[in-house]
Amino acid sequence: MKVKIIEINNIDDKIKVTFLSELGEGLGYWQGTNPEINNTYFVELDIQETLVFGNNISKILNHPNSILISDEITTIIGKIEFIEDNCIILRIGKSIIIIEVDKLQEFNQGETVLITTERLLLIDMNF
Repeated sequence: MKVKIIEINNIDDKIKVTFLSELGEGLGYWQGTNPEINNTYFVELDIQETLVFGNNISKILNHPNSILISDEITTIIGKIEFIEDNCIILRIGKSIIIIEVDKLQEFNQGETVLITTERLLLIDMNF
């Protein structure tokens, strides 16, 4: 996913960034070479927790893919591409995220889901 860094904070030896993407504004932890404000990067998104149905992942109807921030929590809305093993492959715009989900039987391919996380990781792809 292509993102533009708009704010950088160092928290407990971790780099927390606020970013803009074509789907909206998000907040996550940075992995890779130190980013610079106003620079654009290609990143892989990763959620560093197992999501639980009804807690931090739920179904949502008729909502476009998006990323937004509210009270330091990033919300991601995307469509389920595939379900394999204990994971959902989620499409958000042109990108995909592989997410580990508890109660996987609650979901079906093609459904739109809403995810909330404080543990979004942005992995710099270095190109």
